[in-house]
Amino acid sequence: MNIIKNKLFVAGAVGVVVILVVFLSGVGIKNKNLNNSVVESPFVSSSVNPSVTPSGKDLQSLTPKELEKLLGGKVVDSSIYAKLTKPATCNVSGAIKFFSQTSAEILKAKIVYTGIDSEARQIKWNVAPKDDLRVGPNLAASLELPDGESAVGVTLPEFPISKNYTLTSSITYGRLVNGEVKIYEATCAGQIGVALSY
Repeated sequence: MNIIKNKLFVAGAVGVVVILVVFLSGVGIKNKNLNNSVVESPFVSSSVNPSVTPSGKDLQSLTPKELEKLLGGKVVDSSIYAKLTKPATCNVSGAIKFFSQTSAEILKAKIVYTGIDSEARQIKWNVAPKDDLRVGPNLAASLELPDGESAVGVTLPEFPISKNYTLTSSITYGRLVNGEVKIYEATCAGQIGVALSY
């Protein structure tokens, strides 16, 4: 009886080893293929050259779909995009008052912006004093392009270190410079106060 159990155990162990070898060999082959594949990034690189397009068109004759592919995300209409020559601007204002960890009154806290060219652009937030507040919006994906405004929301950390915070912001945007998309960052005017009254 023990001999049969030992043979079954050895056969099972050999089977597991064979399966592992086959699985790991397949993974190694897949990884080798992945290392040689081209992965498209959703972010626009400053090395993109919009004067060389697959269709050979200039910027003003590109369709919105072609512009989206070129710039890495949804963009404004091509006729408007061609007019975006001035730097983008933004302004933050208002306040947020927390009555508890999860209950707050938003007192006209908003970000107003002009000249944002793509939904892939980032909105960066600075919190003073530094703490783990989560502030949004963070991407232009949910914003109306090229100009508009959005309410600002804040989520507090479990243990805030202060009763008062100041939020400031900046936003990235792209412009065509010498046939290349260059990424810039505009510092927003103003600030938003966050107060904890609990």
